[in-house]
Amino acid sequence: MGQCTIMKPILPLALVLVAGACAPLSTYYKPGVDVARLETDTTDCQVTAAQEVPPNNQLRSTPSFFYPGTAYCGAGGCFYGNPYWSESYVYTIDVNEPLRRKVTDQCMGDKGYAPVRIPLCPVGLSIPSGRTERLPVLGPNSCAFRNGDGSYQILELG
Repeated sequence: MGQCTIMKPILPLALVLVAGACAPLSTYYKPGVDVARLETDTTDCQVTAAQEVPPNNQLRSTPSFFYPGTAYCGAGGCFYGNPYWSESYVYTIDVNEPLRRKVTDQCMGDKGYAPVRIPLCPVGLSIPSGRTERLPVLGPNSCAFRNGDGSYQILELG
């Protein structure tokens, strides 16, 4: 599976999906830790954060606006035809999500991890098959390659 070859998107959604696939790898990081341990620690911290800061979903809505319609003017004055209200959309938002993310970050920090963003490896680079099992020390030329199964490889170029 390729990294970030962007072709002409047919739909705006396709562009969003492709752009997300080209975003840097954002993860918690502690050199020398097994990826399996990282995943366990992350899940433990997320569960703790969810217990300490449970979801608080609230309904919100976009405002609606009144449009008086088209003005029709003649000798007798003006009147407006086809007035309407714009649609209002209802959505939910979890107002506790930012705090829950902070609690997760704090928990991971207490375990010795730091949040990092690792740039993706350049397109066209010959990447050996495999996945990162133990987090290496990051250098100035470190990059990440996302595998098709959701795993990743962290490489040091040059």
